[in-house]
Amino acid sequence: RVLKLSPAGALLLEIRHGPMTSPVGLYVDDRDGRVWVADSASATVFVFDRRGTPVRAYPPPRSDVLPEGYIYSPTRVLVDRRGWLLVIGTGSSGGIIQIDPDGGFQGFFGANPASTRLVRRIVRAIASAEQKRSQLLQTLQPYTDFELAADGTVVTVTETLAADQIRRINALGVSTCPPGSYGEVTFP
Repeated sequence: RVLKLSPAGALLLEIRHGPMTSPVGLYVDDRDGRVWVADSASATVFVFDRRGTPVRAYPPPRSDVLPEGYIYSPTRVLVDRRGWLLVIGTGSSGGIIQIDPDGGFQGFFGANPASTRLVRRIVRAIASAEQKRSQLLQTLQPYTDFELAADGTVVTVTETLAADQIRRINALGVSTCPPGSYGEVTFP
């Protein structure tokens, strides 16, 4: 369930929806009050109006470009100016998932850069294309959280990186945030 509380803690709204089993992230649209809920267990993003009435559900995206065996488990959701869903999820190392308003998968963008250790370089030189792809997906770190900035860029946080934990990603998927180490580091 999702609860809306007053500043004093009084219950203002409770959203319950049968198929929603594990809501872990939400986004509230300032324009119309819609509530977008990332539900990891059902692998769905649910949309509710300001009164908590279900409006729409976005099931796992389908696409030939998604890796075989890709597990869609949304944990955070945002809606950009175009009405596109931006989703991050458990194990989503390919970057931010983009879903158009009709539910179509539009790709990933802004993935965290992979480290370039010497051993990885050597393995990449002799590995097959599939082995390279598998290794890359294993070494990219998924985002922990994100938020839309006023200018439309996406500010991301990755708690498992030793540096560049905060990135400000523009429309091209490039970070414009100065490189550096920001705060504490949490390793899995």
